[in-house]
Amino acid sequence: MCRTCGPRRGFTLIELLVVIGIVAVLIGLLLPAVQKVREAASRLQCQNNLKQIGLATHNFHDTCGMMPPSCWYLPLVGTDEEGQSYPDSAFGSALFHVLPFLEQDNLYRSSYIAVPGWSGGHYIGWALDDRPVTVYVCPSDPSNAAASQQRAQGSYAVNSRALLKWTPVLVATSFPDGLSNTILFAEHYGRCRDIKPPYDPVEMLWTGGNATLSDSKPPQVLPLWDQTLDPMPNEKVCTMWRSQAPHAGGANVCLADGSVRSVSPAISQETWYRALLPNDGQPMGADW
Repeated sequence: MCRTCGPRRGFTLIELLVVIGIVAVLIGLLLPAVQKVREAASRLQCQNNLKQIGLATHNFHDTCGMMPPSCWYLPLVGTDEEGQSYPDSAFGSALFHVLPFLEQDNLYRSSYIAVPGWSGGHYIGWALDDRPVTVYVCPSDPSNAAASQQRAQGSYAVNSRALLKWTPVLVATSFPDGLSNTILFAEHYGRCRDIKPPYDPVEMLWTGGNATLSDSKPPQVLPLWDQTLDPMPNEKVCTMWRSQAPHAGGANVCLADGSVRSVSPAISQETWYRALLPNDGQPMGADW
């Protein structure tokens, strides 16, 4: 028998509380770091999504001889009547038209339907309104519930001042201000509020016209989207037709050369507007 060994001694309540307190402090110190890592990963994923969209747009251009229209018919026509009378034409947003170049050819083909009053069958964007696409969803977007709702909510919008409707847009001639100075796509929330009374919530579906930017104001950085908040106009609540950034560091944009960059939340309205225009002839501001 070991004469030097005493009875085994357990932890006292005070010791356990001290250990628990130390663990809680360590968790409190680590949590912000973990959140920063998660946000950095989400931001990187958003940038990668935009990069894929930019590459798909250029592949579309190389194949079709022009950029996809912002939200219109392919082949390009001058009126709705022409597009509806052209069998096998396609109608939808630029994000719809580039689906085959994002390895989504089967999804694109599934949009082929017969529309009453139209001639023959057509590839129609709104036929995919219930089809979320992963590359069109930014994981930082707090408003986007595309997967759970099985809706085509998208976190990226088309610059309708650069990608036009019935006018062909060409890389070689349509961007005299410079490809790297013109925005093609920018982040926006998957759900926002209408800019007109009664300010109802609106789904920003990537399939059609709600996937386009028409507001020239700079992106809203970390705006709120909950429709139960104060009535519009309210700069704290996101508004449709305007870019929104779910990242504190600013908004990610895809430029006409296919590159992706972040735009500072302090960018001036004038500089942002110049970045939306491909041929205004004005130099970019120092905050670009």
